[in-house]
Amino acid sequence: LTSSNDSSLIYSPDIDIAILYGAGGWKDCWTRLWSTFDLFPVVSPTLLNTRPLRSTRDLRDHVLLHGDDGREWRSWLAAADELDMPKAREHFMGDARLSTEAARFGQGVALGDSITASSLIAAGELVIPFDLAVTAPDAFYVAARNDVRAAPIAKVFIDWIFDMIETERAAQPRPASRPSGRGMPSTRKRNTNTTAQLSEES
Repeated sequence: LTSSNDSSLIYSPDIDIAILYGAGGWKDCWTRLWSTFDLFPVVSPTLLNTRPLRSTRDLRDHVLLHGDDGREWRSWLAAADELDMPKAREHFMGDARLSTEAARFGQGVALGDSITASSLIAAGELVIPFDLAVTAPDAFYVAARNDVRAAPIAKVFIDWIFDMIETERAAQPRPASRPSGRGMPSTRKRNTNTTAQLSEES
């Protein structure tokens, strides 16, 4: 099992099946949409107690934490009719997990998502202050080379992957979602791409 953001690994003979984040359409392999997800503000309950978010306008008093180049927050603010809101400080992180972790430790407000932030929300380490989400521009896909996809063990594993996400999706906390309306691909980085090598003996 390998965690990597490199989609070219699906063509490696050492890799059988991958879960890739992107726009799909990788050449010379079988792909199937695994999961879309929503983006919404998340914040530490400790920070929320000391600096409340009673309305979206209160975001001006908070640090906005970015997991991309800023386009995702602009999209969410546009959906909230707050695109012209004067911002205080902004911190740009290397990827979405870093911005989510920074929010967890009270460093500001991040855009969490319905996959990577769900466990922290369920544990009470992050809360969702507003009932508004936007759909992320990219998605997760299951991918495999065509010769691997034909193997019975691969079919069983792929079926299990899809059963797992359906179970998790049913338990996810999520605010009301709106389409993002973004025409440009996001530069949001995620460290959740996973590749696996199967063995008939396992």
